[in-house]
Amino acid sequence: MTLWEGILCFVTGTAVGAVYFGGLWHTVRLLKTTKRATRVLLVSWLLRNLFFVFAFFIMMQSSAQRLIAGFLGMMAVRIVMSAYMKRKNAAVSNGGRV
Repeated sequence: MTLWEGILCFVTGTAVGAVYFGGLWHTVRLLKTTKRATRVLLVSWLLRNLFFVFAFFIMMQSSAQRLIAGFLGMMAVRIVMSAYMKRKNAAVSNGGRV
């Protein structure tokens, strides 16, 4: 694997992570207003995981190094989104002050 392939896999992993965790965030917000929470959770889980598996299957092309680079990109998005949500929730609970 070349450096450019690694960078491309990392960027692809960040895109997959943004879709995956963005979908999770949207699902959690939707649970507040829906009457069919179980259905929403199952459909969301299925769609997010199908997308994740398909994207990583295409990206890795039988290379563990590509898989690891993509996974690191996805985990980077998870860390950034978690920090953003903590900061946002802290601001809400402190009346807008961080």
